[in-house]
Amino acid sequence: MNRNTPEILKELMAELALTEGELSRRSDVPQPTIHRIMNGHTKDPRRSNIVKLAAALNVTSAYLLGESGENTSDQPFHMAAIGAMKGKATPHSKQIIGRIIEAVEDGRLSEEDLLLLERIAVRFDKETE
Repeated sequence: MNRNTPEILKELMAELALTEGELSRRSDVPQPTIHRIMNGHTKDPRRSNIVKLAAALNVTSAYLLGESGENTSDQPFHMAAIGAMKGKATPHSKQIIGRIIEAVEDGRLSEEDLLLLERIAVRFDKETE
């Protein structure tokens, strides 16, 4: 049986002990939107919201949508690092980081770009501790 997005989202949030509010802060997706997705009131969530939620949960969009049975929580460090940066960023920076996440998800960045992003994320994390 294929699992659906609300089911997968609830499971991932439970595994990470995240509230809707905390996931909202990490993903920059409004809490009411997360609530509607989790309760099945939003049958076809916006791709941009799925990308942001997946990055914050360290899985692929395909996994979150139930299109892939493979949980890729072992995905490259850059996605987790970028998601962590977003939680600490200013509103303007969050928009930029959201665009970067979409570019990563869509495969528009080279391996060199991804390595540079990792270095930036590590430095950002050290400076915001």
